[in-house]
Amino acid sequence: MSSMNHNILNAAIKATADRGDTHGKAEENFAHTAKMWSAYLGFPVSPTDVCQMQVLAKISRAKTGNANHADHYIDQAGYSSLAGRMATAMPVNLNQLEKEIMSRPVIGSPVVEETK
Repeated sequence: MSSMNHNILNAAIKATADRGDTHGKAEENFAHTAKMWSAYLGFPVSPTDVCQMQVLAKISRAKTGNANHADHYIDQAGYSSLAGRMATAMPVNLNQLEKEIMSRPVIGSPVVEETK
């Protein structure tokens, strides 16, 4: 592994370890955010989902901004590690989750009313 890889991973480890004093416990923060997003979106969002969405936001930031800025990748690694930590602590029934997701209407799609 190159020294740049180590630098990014070490920076992510430091960031996820040091931010508790400022931002509170990660699990509590993401659980709170998940409740807010669930209420806003109208369907359940887990704390792990929040981390994964944050990874996607960081990927988008790298895509639309300066892709050579290491902070994008440090943040992605940090959020991924937190997602992994929470996902393994809170196992998910993927079959049940898939059924729930597939039964939801797509946001922005027209709703077709059933005729009686």
